[in-house]
Parts: sequence; structure tokens; C-alpha cells
Amino acid sequence: MTSIDGISRLTDLIRQRVGKQAASHTRKSSANTDAAVTAEPPSFSHLIDRVGTISPDDPERERKAFRYFLEATLLTEFGMEVINDPGFYRLVDRVQAQMESNPKIHAAAKSAAVLLLRMKAGSMQV
Repeated sequence: MTSIDGISRLTDLIRQRVGKQAASHTRKSSANTDAAVTAEPPSFSHLIDRVGTISPDDPERERKAFRYFLEATLLTEFGMEVINDPGFYRLVDRVQAQMESNPKIHAAAKSAAVLLLRMKAGSMQV
């Protein structure tokens, strides 16, 4: 299983998104910003919106952010139509529990969650 590789790839996607957001703040052209947004997977925008709703006081915020990350990744792989399947959320539960049981994978997941929590839909958190 290539879980670490998958998390690394997803972490790179988050970093890329952070870079795009920082660059878009300095650009004047909305056409360039629109092109960058449409190039990303459809569920990534939804992921950023959801992560932005997590309360800063929530003690489970890192875990929730990573769960949203997992959901977005699986939706990208399987298609948005599985979002209404109750089995999808059971799958996410099992995947997250398995990842949290491995110290190396759990550490990588926490790193991804920290990156996600620095972001908000459409802007960087300070």
C-alpha cells in the first residue's frame, strides 16, 4: 500500500493551492485567477470551504480537517456521486482509523491537516 506516497501527493496539492492563493493576491487579472481555480479537482474547492468552517476552538479540528481531506480525495477518485452513499462515510471512518493507527502515517496526516487549517475558502488565514 502506498499511503505515505498518497499523503505526500495530497500534501503537495495543498502546498500548491497555498502558492496559488498567495500568487492570486498579487495578481490584478481575474482571468488568471479563474483559470487556476478551474484547473483543480472539483472537490478541492469544497474541501477548502469545509475546512474554513471548523472553529479555531474545536479540540478535534486537526482530525476533522484531515477527515475532510480524505473525503475530498476519495470523492476525486470515485466521483462526486458517491457522496450520497452511506457506505462512503463508513469507508472514510475505516481509512482514517487505519491511518491513525500507524505512527508515520498519522504524523504525515497531521502535517497535512495543519496546512489545511492555514487556509480558508478564497484566502489565506493569518
